[in-house]
Amino acid sequence: MEVLMKKKLLALSLAAVFLLPTFAAEAAPATEIAPCFSSLYAGSGMTIEKDAPVSRAVFAMLTFESFRSINGGVFPQLSATNAFLDLGSAPEDVYVLLLYGLGVVNGVSETSFAPRRAITREEACTMLARARIRQNPALATEIEAAKPVFAVVPDAASVSEWATESAAYIYSLEILPLKDGNFAPKDELTTEEAMLLCSGFIAA
Repeated sequence: MEVLMKKKLLALSLAAVFLLPTFAAEAAPATEIAPCFSSLYAGSGMTIEKDAPVSRAVFAMLTFESFRSINGGVFPQLSATNAFLDLGSAPEDVYVLLLYGLGVVNGVSETSFAPRRAITREEACTMLARARIRQNPALATEIEAAKPVFAVVPDAASVSEWATESAAYIYSLEILPLKDGNFAPKDELTTEEAMLLCSGFIAA
């Protein structure tokens, strides 16, 4: 009964998401990107704190809206079946289902997404890179070609195997600053870094 109720709540939220504003395809300068996402944060009852970590569900929200921006506000028909029992009625949880329907995100298990857990830098890169490939499948070759360039980063070997190609691609775009010369793949992504990533994603 509880699972059914969650699915109903998410289905209602899924319908509501199509009424949200779409951001312009032109990316704002990195220092001004936060205002572009302010309406999303306000609609979700959140505030923008640049040094605060970003949750997996919130970054899914930012990724989807960035994906929608580069597609001119349109996106394919989705079949968003809820496979994750830990999603609730929070506005950002809807975006997890949207990206899951696009084949962009996976859970931490078959039935759990860990939506409130802080997303790591390598997880965020993977989410964005998959969204980019979904938008333009031809980029898969470009992403593969970025791996040798990424090898010069001192801690490149510490990136999880499943995230290596995505991290290399994001590094090649120069949209996620290094931390003391390192990629720091397991560090939590901050709100400021998330804005830089999404701004660069739209502009790339």
